[in-house]
Amino acid sequence: MKLTYHSHTVDSDACEVVRLVPVERIHVNVVQLAQLYHDLGRHCADRLVGRALADIAERVADCDMLLAQGNLAVVRANLRDISVVSMQVGLASLRVSVAQMETVLDQGDTVAAAALMARLHRLVAQGAAATEYAQASVNV
Repeated sequence: MKLTYHSHTVDSDACEVVRLVPVERIHVNVVQLAQLYHDLGRHCADRLVGRALADIAERVADCDMLLAQGNLAVVRANLRDISVVSMQVGLASLRVSVAQMETVLDQGDTVAAAALMARLHRLVAQGAAATEYAQASVNV
């Protein structure tokens, strides 16, 4: 997974402020997605992928809330589920961020956990868009 930053510079009289906007690219395994469509047919695969993406997004949102409550056991369970579901629909690169999140939870690093939650939200949004694009290109 490649992480790049676009910067926006704002000039003022006293200082220069540079805002970094993270831009991440998520990889969709098109071969795996095509196989899913071949096995299930377009209608069933569309429904499965749609439900999987909604489930991933809901679990990431739940992780935010659970993390704020300090319920790390349920956060970890949700992270495992996110990893499994993302692999099934060809979003293997999401698994890397999930593994990093598990590591920072082990270390008790709340700042890194917050940063990774923001990253997971971005990746899920990009994954949904990338999967939709890939779905359109799959020939069944």
